[in-house]
Amino acid sequence: MSACYSFGKHLVKGSQVFFRSGLSFGFVNRKPVLPGHILVSPLRVVERFRDLTNDELADLFQSTQIISKVIEQEYNATSLSIALQDGPDAGQTVEHVHVHVLPRKPEDFKANDEIYDKLQGFMVNQSGISKLDEHNQVNFDGDEKANWRTETDMSKEAGRLRELFDDVYTKPV
Repeated sequence: MSACYSFGKHLVKGSQVFFRSGLSFGFVNRKPVLPGHILVSPLRVVERFRDLTNDELADLFQSTQIISKVIEQEYNATSLSIALQDGPDAGQTVEHVHVHVLPRKPEDFKANDEIYDKLQGFMVNQSGISKLDEHNQVNFDGDEKANWRTETDMSKEAGRLRELFDDVYTKPV
């Protein structure tokens, strides 16, 4: 998957994408909350859930279901947290609809809902994205970038995941 994919105002390298359907794509995170935490997004840049077409909505959730089955098995999870934050007051920081899929295991958090606090703090950095300053430039606060996974690590994970899907879901654009 050598193409780049739009994610809001940002680009996701094809090497970080492991799944592509007719209208959606799945990609790895630069700073996952848990191992296996991935994102699923429509190919078309759509800011809000309400603005998805019926076909995009169906494809996004069908893709999320297909990906979820593989992620749960691959990461030896017993459950999944699946989250969508719709709008800035819900915690959405990238203006592009996306679904978080997080493989869960017993006692991965002391209190089960702690994952949402962790996810909220994480949102600023998903897929290597930080808040933009007034000049629309990436604002690296402190050593934030130092905590990101390397492109090599992300490409390895995406490559491993890509092999778990039928060819129909892994062909480039």
